[in-house]
Amino acid sequence: MHLNGWQRIGVVASFAWAIGGAFWGYHIGYDWGHDIGFRGYDIQQRFDSCWSDAQQRELDAKSKHQTNNFIADSGQCKLNRRRDIQAASSNGWLYAALIGLLPIPCGWFGVYGSIALTYWIRRGFEST
Repeated sequence: MHLNGWQRIGVVASFAWAIGGAFWGYHIGYDWGHDIGFRGYDIQQRFDSCWSDAQQRELDAKSKHQTNNFIADSGQCKLNRRRDIQAASSNGWLYAALIGLLPIPCGWFGVYGSIALTYWIRRGFEST
């Protein structure tokens, strides 16, 4: 199989897009994965808020000479963080596949379609 120079450029550009687009897509999907699901809060901010609330409940309980289970509260914060990261990561992989791979065949079809359309229009102006 013989590829001309333009086709070789297209193959190299496709590989470059697949790699760069996958990284970019993962980043976009990861960010959207936790922003949409968690009303714009960053995962770390959500965890920090939960942790400080657990600490405040512990301090309030101590000041009133009551018992509070900080270990259970903090464990729930860690569990929520793990779930948030897992959901965002899952969304990141989906976007990595979509943004990294989907534009490649669309680009190839677009280029070859444009070339075919140009030839078709040019043939219409040729005298028979």
